Amino acid sequence: MQRSGSTLLFNILREALLDQFGNSLSCAFIGDLTKLNAGGSSVLIKTHRLSKLLISRAESVVYSYRDPRDAAVSQMRKFGTNIDLGFFRNLIRQHEFACHNSVMMIRYDNLVSDPIQEVADILQTLSLELDPEKVYTSAVSTMSSSAPGENSAYDPVTLLHNNHRTGTLPKAWKTELATSLLDEAHREYEWYFRKWSFALD
Repeated sequence: MQRSGSTLLFNILREALLDQFGNSLSCAFIGDLTKLNAGGSSVLIKTHRLSKLLISRAESVVYSYRDPRDAAVSQMRKFGTNIDLGFFRNLIRQHEFACHNSVMMIRYDNLVSDPIQEVADILQTLSLELDPEKVYTSAVSTMSSSAPGENSAYDPVTLLHNNHRTGTLPKAWKTELATSLLDEAHREYEWYFRKWSFALD
């Protein structure tokens, strides 16, 4: 899910897989697959849109998600996106699709509150015998020193944009999204918010 810590998750996975596969690992964003190393025997791809084709070709899918209302606020802050019911519909459909096709679902709140435990769970799920604290520290360190090039929208290694982090706190939606939009989203997707324990008030 976009704006759900997916870039942090990507970098955690990248650090772990680099330790495992070294130079044979090739990484890229789904929209820029030309940057994949043709000789790489192992591939890590970041995407916000899962498809049946991608899933059929992937050995493992690890998916991050958060309250779509907070994801919407972060999207507005970063990209100035006009948020409507269709935005929620797309996020929720993708989330439900990923739920049935991922080896692990990473909740943003948990990744932020206890990252070492989340990394440990990821490593265990992927059968990687690595130190979770070392993997997390390496990922954060690499991200903190990255920056997009002059002709790139994002850093080619970490995939971070300029001003990537928006500082969107939980329940920011209560003050930053229109009440009419929230009412509409709650009516149509009450089942979803309750299923994933996202409070309606």
